[in-house]
Amino acid sequence: MSGKNSNNAVSTEATTDPQEGEVRDDQFGVPSRDERDWIEYESSSWSRYQRTTLGLAVVGFIAAGAGVVFPDARRVLFALAGTGLFGGLLAYTLSLDRVVDATVADHISAAAAANQVTIADELGLRTEPTYVPSDGAVSARLQLSRSTNLNLDGPTTSGHGRELTFEPTAGRLFRYFERVLEDELATDPQPLTAQLAGGLVEVFELADAIEPYHIGEESVTVTVSGSVLGDLDRFDHPIASFLAVGFAVGLDQPVNLEVAPGADEGDWQLICYWGSRRE
Repeated sequence: MSGKNSNNAVSTEATTDPQEGEVRDDQFGVPSRDERDWIEYESSSWSRYQRTTLGLAVVGFIAAGAGVVFPDARRVLFALAGTGLFGGLLAYTLSLDRVVDATVADHISAAAAANQVTIADELGLRTEPTYVPSDGAVSARLQLSRSTNLNLDGPTTSGHGRELTFEPTAGRLFRYFERVLEDELATDPQPLTAQLAGGLVEVFELADAIEPYHIGEESVTVTVSGSVLGDLDRFDHPIASFLAVGFAVGLDQPVNLEVAPGADEGDWQLICYWGSRRE
């Protein structure tokens, strides 16, 4: 009996990967090394916030008590007490905010982009998107048309013939931007470029800088530096999507875009074009 039990027992100890020769954790509910590091980081961050809040509150209460005991220094001590208590309250309030790491958002948007490209490939559609103004829930739609080598016996998309329509990645983000924009959305390429660049850099902080490279009558070229969401050559990347949607809505006409690496490492050159250049 003991022999059978020992043979059928499931080991929960660390095992060695035969391919890599490294010890790895078993998969039965045991967090991986990276997961443990992340949990420890989150726990230490929360503990640090708690210590800061508690420390400031203690300083505030001690200063307030000292102000009662020492009347001559009451003004200074009460001021210190107010500063400590307010700082503790502020630290506690800020610790309640949940901030999503840029890496998490990048992985999520990358997965969505890969799925959209897969769908387009299965339908024989080109993956060069066209951003078209819309009166729906979002201000513009992303449209994919059929490729020249489309298999006519293949599947079709209901309601759009040989086209497929998505909601752009930045569609709802741009709708929010329209609500918080102090002035009306510009309808001329030059001021519109400034508004969109300011939204991405100053409002949403998705890039360190967006500099106009060329602004013409039917195209705008900008250089994007310091993208927090990875490379811009991904299908419907949030930064590229925001700019294309913005130009489509502001100029009230379909817009296409091209993305290429910039002159410096980490920079990207993005071209939005419309009008006769699309033909």
